Amino acid sequence: MIVPNDGADTDHFFKAVTAVHDTGLVTVAGRGMLGVPGIAARTFGAVAHTGTSVLLISQASSEQSICFMVPKASVKTVSMR
Repeated sequence: MIVPNDGADTDHFFKAVTAVHDTGLVTVAGRGMLGVPGIAARTFGAVAHTGTSVLLISQASSEQSICFMVPKASVKTVSMR
């Protein structure tokens, strides 16, 4: 919930909020990813091969998952490869 800042807690606040419409989130996860050099490169190489634009990337500090946002029209293409 976003409410007006009453000045009570100036150390913890959002600076911006955004929304990106017509997108999908794809997650690649598994214990087999842990410590494997080049796993992100292989993942995004496969995505690039489909001609899909990646809008946002997030990787867990555990190295066991990578999430990325793609245009909604590309979700099925990327997820099925």
